[in-house]
Amino acid sequence: MLLMILLAALLLAVLLVLFLTAPRLPRRAMPEGLRGVDYAHRGLWNGARPENSLAAFRAAHDAGFGVELDVHLAADGSLPVVHDSRLQRMCGDPRRIDDLTEPEWRALRLPDGSGLPSLPEALEACGGVPLIVELKEGRDHAALCERVLPLLRAYPGAWCVESFDPRVVRWLKRHAPEVFRGQLGYVDRKRHTLRYRLMAAQVMNVLGRPDFIAWRAEDDGCLSMRLQRALFRPHLVAWTVRSPGQLEAQRDRWALQIFEGFVPKR
Repeated sequence: MLLMILLAALLLAVLLVLFLTAPRLPRRAMPEGLRGVDYAHRGLWNGARPENSLAAFRAAHDAGFGVELDVHLAADGSLPVVHDSRLQRMCGDPRRIDDLTEPEWRALRLPDGSGLPSLPEALEACGGVPLIVELKEGRDHAALCERVLPLLRAYPGAWCVESFDPRVVRWLKRHAPEVFRGQLGYVDRKRHTLRYRLMAAQVMNVLGRPDFIAWRAEDDGCLSMRLQRALFRPHLVAWTVRSPGQLEAQRDRWALQIFEGFVPKR
């Protein structure tokens, strides 16, 4: 009798894990135009062109690559394109981007002297190349989604949306289910918060049922990703690939790859 109870408990635990970690099922096809291209991480940047700058986006367009870019919601509802929540690294300013209004963040300068672009400016600079748009974690994920989507829907090229914030993925599932959506994740054994551990274990997938999982390339062999590949076969996106050899060696393992620090051969 005890054995039967233990087996039943084990079966229920397995079913619970499957329920929590499953992506969108059945898997739907990736939008036409996203495949067959490598994605420049924050644009095709280098020592002369800062990341997430208009120059980096134009360079990626001219070289024929897709673009991955980052969008925040500022204090007044404007949409600056920048990666970090705090602006010290890129602009020498310790303030948070979501505390600033558009005139305030427009006054800041990237290392080359250019300003932070807005999302409409970034989309124009990308010129129709495929996009992976990361919606950054902030104070109002719903407002961010609501402001970004009309701009992306008017974009002439293929695009998809991803986020570390499972609330963003859930919002898209509920309010814009046609949008191809992805959950970002990675493993970092130095981080111990409950929310992070749940995300790293993929159990947050229950909230948004993502179409794809964007995972740090060097974490490919971790348990959660092995289980995803074996059980669900989701679309997988690799970030951030940092060598031509790595990019070519793992093409059969990832649907899309985001690269940085080199220019792939085409």
